[in-house]
Amino acid sequence: PLDTESDPIAAARLAKEISAQSSGAVIGPLTSDEAGVVSAALGCDQFPIIIPAATEAGLTLLSEASFQLSPNVELQGAIMAEYAVRALAADSAAVIAPTSVEYSAMTTAFIDRFTSLGGTVVAVEQYRDRDRDFGTYIRDIKNVVLGRIPDSAVYLDDRGDTLETEAIPAHVDCLYLPGTPERVRQLLTQLRFYSLSATYLGSDSWGDESIYNLSADVTINALFPSAFIASASSAAHAAFADSYASRYGKKPLRVAALGCDAVHLLASALVSAGGAKEKLVTSLRQTFSFEGASGRVTFGAHRENIELPLYRIALGRPVPIELTPTILDSIR
Repeated sequence: PLDTESDPIAAARLAKEISAQSSGAVIGPLTSDEAGVVSAALGCDQFPIIIPAATEAGLTLLSEASFQLSPNVELQGAIMAEYAVRALAADSAAVIAPTSVEYSAMTTAFIDRFTSLGGTVVAVEQYRDRDRDFGTYIRDIKNVVLGRIPDSAVYLDDRGDTLETEAIPAHVDCLYLPGTPERVRQLLTQLRFYSLSATYLGSDSWGDESIYNLSADVTINALFPSAFIASASSAAHAAFADSYASRYGKKPLRVAALGCDAVHLLASALVSAGGAKEKLVTSLRQTFSFEGASGRVTFGAHRENIELPLYRIALGRPVPIELTPTILDSIR
């Protein structure tokens, strides 16, 4: 074990030292910045690397011998677009997302895939992390959907009662809403207040009790991807968690489960390859539906884990969504 001290330059230096030795492969480093530098540094040598926790997209493109265990952020956006078009028959979408790098990558991936499948993104709104009032963003989308509403206009509901301008209902097939649980919770309640309806498409951060505990009429059409939830109830995770608790006296974090899976996959591949690096990479490439402590692993065309289950929220809990073969094939 070597400590990079969260320094990409130190990580690259250590990687070069390792590749000059007789080691067969590297597990790590943890962060995307470090993993990117290490992949690039070892790419020319075709030195096998398993990246456990980093989620930035494109890391495995820096080396044909690198493998990414955690589904990357772009996959989250792409799979939600696939599901929206292929399963929900959505023609239109709008986006309200944070400006941070991670969520911007998800947003771009969603827009690119949605439009490539024939859908239309009618509006894209981006907010800062300090924002609490999303009314401006929601009204902007409603103005696009309904056309700009003059202040003097009068609208009546089904009972003939006069509606305030903000209460005039508008609908878009789906709203892509990646973001932190705190902001998403505020956003969902405000969408209801401003009467903008849609199927809500989220990010893995939606797997949180604060989202589940929203009223059922708010989350009835909420869908999101998560690589974390499935592992919590799997036999592989339960066995690992029991062993970990017995040794360390506490429950394991996800990063520990990822580390366990990285070692397991590498050890199995080393046995299959008989120690040859070329065969080791080939063996790892063939990983399909591996049931690990952190969840399921299938390496896609670019050696990133493409196993990303989807969930809907029902009765305050996440419920798995069955993906069709068409959707699964499209992300592989």
